[in-house]
Amino acid sequence: MVLPIKELLGLMAENTKKAGIPIPVKANVIYGWAEPLNIPRGGEVVLYTGCLYQLVPYINATVKYLEKLEGGIAARLALKVTRVISKVIDLTSIVTRVPKEEIEKQYEILRAIAKLLHKAGIKHGYLYENDMYSGVLLYDMGFEEEFTEHSKKVYEAIKKSGAKKVITIDPHSLHILRSVYPDFIDGYDLEVTSYLEELVGRDLKPVGEVKENIVIHDSCVYARYEDIVEQPRELLRTGNVEFKEPKRSGKLTYCCGGPIEFIIPKLSRRIASARVEELIKYSNNITVSCPICYANFVRAAPENVKIEDLAIVLLRAYGVG
Repeated sequence: MVLPIKELLGLMAENTKKAGIPIPVKANVIYGWAEPLNIPRGGEVVLYTGCLYQLVPYINATVKYLEKLEGGIAARLALKVTRVISKVIDLTSIVTRVPKEEIEKQYEILRAIAKLLHKAGIKHGYLYENDMYSGVLLYDMGFEEEFTEHSKKVYEAIKKSGAKKVITIDPHSLHILRSVYPDFIDGYDLEVTSYLEELVGRDLKPVGEVKENIVIHDSCVYARYEDIVEQPRELLRTGNVEFKEPKRSGKLTYCCGGPIEFIIPKLSRRIASARVEELIKYSNNITVSCPICYANFVRAAPENVKIEDLAIVLLRAYGVG
């Protein structure tokens, strides 16, 4: 059975309007990763996470629940009464069951990025409680009015921090802030870049040769929309990391199954499984640079396949502690 797409998207949009984020999580989940690093608050250059990495464990828990609803007889009957969908799908109840170790895995990625920037001599602040979700799902799913309203809130929060330049850490947030917000916000004047673009050409020294036999997966958004293809490869080569290229890579990369995981979870899993099958022909160690790719591959990959974020690989390559 197909889940009630309109109502599901409406629920996500309503959560974003109320809490600034599509899945209801406590505020400290978003900025808790940064507390041990003593990153300055605000400043002319700020790191913006867009919250996607922090949401990965909650996304996976929610999608797993929705997969059961998609196939269950009782759920099919309940979901026919779409006006009670918020009672059938209790996101608050789902997110409270996310294991702390899954949250910590994502925190490690965020800290790796911040440490790499520090090692490269790139000074920046952080937004802490003002580190808001970009609204990418609203934009992707056509909620233009809601997206416009949300984008202005995000922009105002960033500007209040004193920022003139924003360093993003994932492809979706980069694309939304750099290429989409200017069309929705009058007078938009932020310089927006990716941490990968920032790290290229910096004085980062490798610790040795990293023979990990990895295969690289390109994000559709990075490669096709923001022309970020060579940067991750250059950082791997400079870090003496051996990696393999799948047949479909760069601008011809293959979809990970997102962002439809919330509305058609089983189809999303099939797409992710197809891509994983392609990648493991080259290596069982898959390196990604997008939290949505990570989330979808983790759900679809066999137990003997390792899904790892590029930032963690670079952290090892450059010996950043």
